[in-house]
Amino acid sequence: MRIDAFRPLDEFKADMDRLIRMMKEAPKAVGQERIYIHGEKEFELAERYEREGVPLLKEVVRQLQASGEEVGVPFDLTPAGETVE
Repeated sequence: MRIDAFRPLDEFKADMDRLIRMMKEAPKAVGQERIYIHGEKEFELAERYEREGVPLLKEVVRQLQASGEEVGVPFDLTPAGETVE
C-alpha cells in the first residue's frame, strides 16, 4: 500500500513513532518488563540467529548427518558447545 497516496509520508511515520512510543510506555502486565510491538520478537530472534547461528535439536543434527552420509555429502555442523556422538 502506498501511504503517500493518502497522506504525507513523514506525517504518517511521525504518527507511527508516536503510537509505538505510547504503547511501549504503557503500564506493563504483572511480571513483564517489556512491551513488544508486532514482529519485534521475531526481528530480534533473526538478528540473534544471524550473529550466533540457528539452533538445531540434536536429533535433527543426527538426521542431517545420516542423510549426508547416505548421499556422500560431508556434514560439518556441530551443536554449539557440544559434540555429536
